[in-house]
Amino acid sequence: MYTAGNPYAPPDLAHVVNLHQQFSEERVMKVKELIEALQGMDADCDVILQGDAEGNSYSHLSGASANGIWIEEHGDFYDADWSADDADMEQEEWDKYLKGPRCAILWPC
Repeated sequence: MYTAGNPYAPPDLAHVVNLHQQFSEERVMKVKELIEALQGMDADCDVILQGDAEGNSYSHLSGASANGIWIEEHGDFYDADWSADDADMEQEEWDKYLKGPRCAILWPC
């Protein structure tokens, strides 16, 4: 594993290592921070998702959406393109969530 200060870490990964350490304390990463972490990387390399903080599992990234609605109290992700029926909600409740902020979601293969 690369660590900050590891002389064998490729120089272009130094900012990624620093961001990993910065975000490993279970804070929420913003899209602008993800973009910063990806800058300078080979645009044709695979994207791998780590399953948990301990690195117990890994999988390829399969897709992404910037049109997500994360309802933390439900612990669920919803797509803003869904209907109220798709979200299993009454229209009034769904309309309330549609007016809220969007989130990005990345999903594994």
